[in-house]
Amino acid sequence: MLKKMSALIIAFLLTINCSVFAESEISIDQTIELATEDQSVLERIDSTLEKLWDNYNAAKERKKQIESTLASLEAFEELYEKKYEAGESLTVEESIELEGYIKKYGDEPPNYTNQEMLDLFIIPRDFGYKSAYAEIEKLRNTKQTIIPGIESNVRELYNQVISFQAALDLQDSYLTLNIEQHDEMVLNYELGEIKPEDLILSEMNLSIMMMQVEQLTNNLDTLKMKFNKLIDVSITEEFVLIDTLSSVEDIFAAEPLHKSLEVYLEEALMNRAEIKNARIDYEVKEREDSIIRDFLSNELLTDRVSAEVALVEAAYNLEQAEVLVVDDVSDGYVTMMTYWKDYLLSVESYKLQVDAYEHMKRQYELGQISSMDLSFADYQIEEAINKVETNLRNYMLSIEKMAIASGIGPAY
Repeated sequence: MLKKMSALIIAFLLTINCSVFAESEISIDQTIELATEDQSVLERIDSTLEKLWDNYNAAKERKKQIESTLASLEAFEELYEKKYEAGESLTVEESIELEGYIKKYGDEPPNYTNQEMLDLFIIPRDFGYKSAYAEIEKLRNTKQTIIPGIESNVRELYNQVISFQAALDLQDSYLTLNIEQHDEMVLNYELGEIKPEDLILSEMNLSIMMMQVEQLTNNLDTLKMKFNKLIDVSITEEFVLIDTLSSVEDIFAAEPLHKSLEVYLEEALMNRAEIKNARIDYEVKEREDSIIRDFLSNELLTDRVSAEVALVEAAYNLEQAEVLVVDDVSDGYVTMMTYWKDYLLSVESYKLQVDAYEHMKRQYELGQISSMDLSFADYQIEEAINKVETNLRNYMLSIEKMAIASGIGPAY
């Protein structure tokens, strides 16, 4: 039973890592291109924009009609005052024009109150088209966040698949080393140099490692299926992802690419869609409140109160949008800087592992340690390299996400 353990483990590894499907390489840029081929979301937004433009054009047409009506009322009042109040004679054309106004509006020009002017003319003329155009601007801003959001999700998932594959490869290597060590233990057991319980403990450890490899494999398979769904291909199709670090000249001497938090915040407060949209709402409500104030001096009138409340709400929403963006960018910055610091620490750790390996190599040459000890030291270097690569990938991904979060969005 003990002798058969290694053979069973080797069979397990072959089963776990075997793929019956042909694999093809795919880069991050190709993945983004495939993921953004589906334009259905943008098409739905464009369809909504067309309806909003129809609303805007209708509101502009109402504005023209109301302006025409107001111009007629003003002309009516001027001709009426000229004839009946100033006692001046009208030309034939003016008389005909005045007669038309009398038939349309009555014997005298209407004497509207400020409230009536507001309700009948000013609000329909000045509010509708501005609000309609504001909705267009807001949806345009939102539309601009769609593609960056998809790209960010693609980069994150792409990064996860690469990192999980690297972790699985590393775990496979570690398991293989332990299998070799177990084989040596079997030989030593047969020579009576180790106790049966030591060998049993080794088998138990190998079983645990096998379960860990299997769990990692299942997690990776889940990520790959999610990846395939993202680019709309069969879940059985296999891809080899090109490491995003391939463009880095020296992974152990990467240069910092981040800006200061102040710069990110300044850019985000100027560019983020949610702030732009909240600011649009505020400017619309501020304009409406100003217009209503010009017509209604009584602060207790319903329209005056409603306009002030709407303005206060818009100001609060703008303030909250800014607070949320500041929190989002600040949290993203902390995450990014954590990845950068982890990267720097992992580089130092790698250097220490290399020094340790060189020391153990000299010990091996002197016959002071076994080849297995040296193999485990070599594995620790591979593990250190993996940590450097993982931290650098995470840092580079966070740079991309911060660029989006300080731009139009979406959030980090």
